[in-house]
Amino acid sequence: MTRPSILFLSHEFPPLGGGAGINGLNVCEELHRRGFSVHVVTQAPPNAGLTPPRPFQVSAIPSLRKRLHQTSFMSMALFVCGAMVFHFQHRRRAFHCVFSNMAIPSGIAGAAIAALRHIPHIVWHHGSDVHAGKPLGAGFFQKFLLKAVWKNSMANCFVSQGLLRLAQTYGTLGNETIVPIAPVFPATPANNEPANPDYFIYIGRMEKVKNPLLLIEALKELKNRQVTPKVRFIGDGKLFHVVRKEILLHDLKTVSLQKNISHDRVPALLRSAYALICPSLIEGCNMTIIEAAHYQTPTIGADVPGINCIVTHHTTGLLFRGNCVGELALSIKELYENPSLRDILGKNAAGAAAGFSIARTADGFEEILSSKLF
Repeated sequence: MTRPSILFLSHEFPPLGGGAGINGLNVCEELHRRGFSVHVVTQAPPNAGLTPPRPFQVSAIPSLRKRLHQTSFMSMALFVCGAMVFHFQHRRRAFHCVFSNMAIPSGIAGAAIAALRHIPHIVWHHGSDVHAGKPLGAGFFQKFLLKAVWKNSMANCFVSQGLLRLAQTYGTLGNETIVPIAPVFPATPANNEPANPDYFIYIGRMEKVKNPLLLIEALKELKNRQVTPKVRFIGDGKLFHVVRKEILLHDLKTVSLQKNISHDRVPALLRSAYALICPSLIEGCNMTIIEAAHYQTPTIGADVPGINCIVTHHTTGLLFRGNCVGELALSIKELYENPSLRDILGKNAAGAAAGFSIARTADGFEEILSSKLF
């Protein structure tokens, strides 16, 4: 049986972007390994030398991006235009379907290309394309764009039930399903026990939706109680300098801050961490939590969609009421003062993380492709 040829659209693809791009790369590599023909259209990183070779075709669209982990309205608009140019330049090349990695902006271009080519369109929703970084959901214009993308999609795939439920409040989707995220874990050392983990870690964009300032407030409260755990902030974004200023202003001597690091350094940091802290206002499905769990590192997370679908309170981690400084501070204190609880939660988290895999994700997409295209 001939495998379908897939045109994969992703405005963020490693080394660009975060979780959604990594998920897209993992799926493309696995589908390619299974015999599918994959051609990726994405944005070019600021430095062309940063792009490693891939086992499938990749066409990079020039953009105005100057940072790997930040985008803008202009860069997204350029991506949509560039994807349409790619379509017309390769209009004689046959594709069986268009696969858009997020609805905005990839899904906009994907919907147009699929309509022009009269081929099916699959959309994989990771989070910000649906919630727009707002706990109560996107605004009118983004909802309008989402509905336009959903209208004729062969399948609307969501990384979590919570994200799907939010999307359903916007109106009728059609052909919706859950396809979980696709982590690929590096080989684990024979001795998977971390060497005396002594720091909590925050890894993520320094943006309002990720809520790093809530963690700063919690650490200030803990300092007043003479509780001073080591905490490492890693990330970049609009709030980076605000976070740095707060650390210096309140003399948080056990707190360190650094900008984004390469993806290949993240596993070692997670494996050696005491716990991950994820104070986000909302998520799609946070892959860093699953990656941390793989190394028996539990998470203290906000009890919000995209986090509470992974973390079970007092079983695989600790949950605190979203945006509540006091509860976050108490959660950190509880875990900091109880290493045995930390170890129990970490082992349970590792067991739960085993349910997420690239094979499971690829099986979901292969089932959709097989049922719709053959």
